[in-house]
Amino acid sequence: HMELAIKVVGSGFMSNYLHRVAPGTKLRVIGPLGRFILLEPPERDIMFVATGTGVAPFVAMLGHIFSMNYDVELHLVFGVRYLYDLIYRDFFEKWAREHKNFHFYPTISRPETPDWKGRVGYVEKIIENEIEDRKNKDVYICGLHDMVEQVKTLCESLNFHLVRFEKWD
Repeated sequence: HMELAIKVVGSGFMSNYLHRVAPGTKLRVIGPLGRFILLEPPERDIMFVATGTGVAPFVAMLGHIFSMNYDVELHLVFGVRYLYDLIYRDFFEKWAREHKNFHFYPTISRPETPDWKGRVGYVEKIIENEIEDRKNKDVYICGLHDMVEQVKTLCESLNFHLVRFEKWD
């Protein structure tokens, strides 16, 4: 099966089309054409950085890493504006309980409720303050253009081993 994580964008043709399509509708698709893939086997620890729906490729990558039992430390730094934007939270929290090598760092930039007791702010703050041994980590970044550019520049300046990214407007 195939799962999509799509945010409906006002002027977005495809996001609006898929939002209106009836469940169970069969759609013709072609295989993935991108180059944002996990380098295998991983030779170093990995930090994944995402905002919003940019976390979607990391669900598959992490699931694959767990199924292959690769012996690497995994860090997911995931930023959203509001608590309700924290998609896949249950997956990530479950994986953090089940896999000692997986560390989940959710952060919310605009917490709309005092019930949120977690991190507040942007992903850059977590990278700078909580991620160690940077030169021995590969980084995968996915999300909107501006965030990706800022995090890419930050990670390069902090001397992470390898920086790979996917961005869109």
